[in-house]
Amino acid sequence: MAPSALSQVPVAVPISNDTSSLSRSLFKSNNVSFHNKLWTPGLCLDLKIANSRLRNRFVVCTSVQQASIPKVGVSPLSLEDAKEPPLHLYKNKEPYTATIVSVERLVGPKAPGETCHIVIDHGGNVPYWEGQSYGVIPPGENPKKPGTPHNVRLYSIASTRYGDSFDGKTASLCVRRAVYYDPETGKEDPSKNGVCSNFLCDSKPGDKVQITGPSGKIMLLPEDNPNATHIMIATGTGVAPFRGYLRRMFMESVPTFRFGGLAWLFLGVANSDSLLYDEEFSKYLREYPDNFRYDRALSREQKNRSGGKMYVQDKIEEYSDEIFRLLDGGAHIYFCGLKGMMPGIQDTLKKVAEQRGESWDQKLSQLKKNKQWHVELLHIIRVPENYAGKRRLKDLLAQPDNRTCADCGAPDPKWASANIGVFICLKCCGIHRSLGTHISKVLSVTLDEWSEEEVDSMIEVGGNVSANSIYEAYIPQGVSKPGPDASHELRAKFIRAKYESQEFLKPSLRILSSSSNKSSLQASSSNKIMDSFGRSGSSENSVCEGMVEFIGLLKAKVLRGANLAVRDMLSSDPYVVLTLGHQKAQTSVVKSNLNPVWNEELMLSVPQDYGAIKLQVFDHDTFSADDIMGEAEIDIHSMITSATAFGDPEMFGNMQIGKWLKSGDNALMEDSTVNIVDGKVKQFVSLKLQNVESGEMHLELEWIPLDH
Repeated sequence: MAPSALSQVPVAVPISNDTSSLSRSLFKSNNVSFHNKLWTPGLCLDLKIANSRLRNRFVVCTSVQQASIPKVGVSPLSLEDAKEPPLHLYKNKEPYTATIVSVERLVGPKAPGETCHIVIDHGGNVPYWEGQSYGVIPPGENPKKPGTPHNVRLYSIASTRYGDSFDGKTASLCVRRAVYYDPETGKEDPSKNGVCSNFLCDSKPGDKVQITGPSGKIMLLPEDNPNATHIMIATGTGVAPFRGYLRRMFMESVPTFRFGGLAWLFLGVANSDSLLYDEEFSKYLREYPDNFRYDRALSREQKNRSGGKMYVQDKIEEYSDEIFRLLDGGAHIYFCGLKGMMPGIQDTLKKVAEQRGESWDQKLSQLKKNKQWHVELLHIIRVPENYAGKRRLKDLLAQPDNRTCADCGAPDPKWASANIGVFICLKCCGIHRSLGTHISKVLSVTLDEWSEEEVDSMIEVGGNVSANSIYEAYIPQGVSKPGPDASHELRAKFIRAKYESQEFLKPSLRILSSSSNKSSLQASSSNKIMDSFGRSGSSENSVCEGMVEFIGLLKAKVLRGANLAVRDMLSSDPYVVLTLGHQKAQTSVVKSNLNPVWNEELMLSVPQDYGAIKLQVFDHDTFSADDIMGEAEIDIHSMITSATAFGDPEMFGNMQIGKWLKSGDNALMEDSTVNIVDGKVKQFVSLKLQNVESGEMHLELEWIPLDH
């Protein structure tokens, strides 16, 4: 329906001092008294003005004519002109100083915890698109790095690009206050409360806030088909980006986007008082019943079919046939929420797929390939210092031309040659590493630390198509580019010809590499990791061919041994061997020491069908076979399942996420906890060596997934 030609004249509505009705007036249409008459004014939309009621005792709402106007005019419409979303306009070192407009509590008194809607005035200087995030730098010093500011925290934006005041000058955040309670006393410990969430929730109108961004492309709302179906699944404050979607679909009058499809929101919270923006969503449900569906999962008030608590995955299962049918028809599905959200949902979808006789793994792969699958876990994120560069790199990788390997066309490459400027797959990265860093400096997009110079180098090249237009300019007849399933020999022959001898370039462009002409790019710590990883295999072929099955890397730091057995006259010369499947990794030999200290890092690749790691300690002998000094098994299942359940560890503070329990069936000396430490998943393990008179080993494990 087209907007009415009637103008929207602001009206001043006298109100009382009662603030308890504030949140109600923000998100639903209420009858209000206006000059002793009852009116139904429509939705009070401007949270900034709503907040001013405490000062002026007036609320400015859209005119009474809006009762017949389904959508609100927005400006400036020039925000629709950009072909690409704005990215990283302000970075960590030079943030933008914005102003707090309002802070309003969203939840009722029975909600566990406090969640606030925070409106920030950026003056139109930090534009964004729906589904993007802002970074917030709280005031004060980083306690871990005195003299430096706090790390950036990311928050999904809960408004459209026009903001809650529809003028393109504000952005809204949905923030839950992070509060820590001492488990023994039950009392709040302010020293451990979330720094940024408490800063935002305690802010007052007029306070300054430093923001970075905007960032992110994963959760952008696809608008190429205005009649598409969008299934949105949120827990808690994960509803933030979906509020932006829905306001754009149902509240705003945007000439270039007139939504005619289906939006289906599943929202999981604890109870009715915890529902966020419920009045707003209910209004859409009443006004657009053919285009909007809204299902709530209240874990403390509702029961699922089995009589247990109702979680969002139970709602998904309830409507599973319809959801799968919509996905088969091209629907987009989005997930946004807190830690641990995805495992239960994934299990439900897998179970439903199996009941339908489908392979969930294949279906998920197809959804990702079709760009129907969008996931953003936890929108309050502790961001590492190099976040801006990594974000630019991931945005480059997200471009369609870079979604396949530059050398073989395999989908979803996770590695890159920083000095050549191409994204490559796991199989091809092994061959690139064998060329030497003076030809190809291989880095992981997700695992490695990238310098600004390396990121700039990738962006300057422009991606796979640009690079291949040079390196594959003249492929002679009879030479075929390898495919994703090509043999190692064919793959290696092509890559060496392409980059080492540069056979496919124009002759005038060929610059043959030499050891004296090495790239100035410095090798990062991961090169050392990957070199070690390569040496642990039985051959180059086994490394490159087998890596495609890996789900991650395990970094095992062998710390020390204690009270090891004597195997020579008075002492031993111990070394440690770790075995996983066909892979072996070994420490150096420590001479004549029964309490050796190694502090050496060993790398093992973890396949999908991984088992336990076998640890063996040997005594090195010069003239005879090495003697065994004990052994033990390390169960890595608890570490990997915990890490998988929580997703990207950089999104969480330091915390315990799992535990491997000591029992009579294992060699643990004590329970071994799995923890997130400074954005990494780690596990400290103390083992009593088996089949030997004495000895213990102490290690620190770190899990590095290849698919995050």
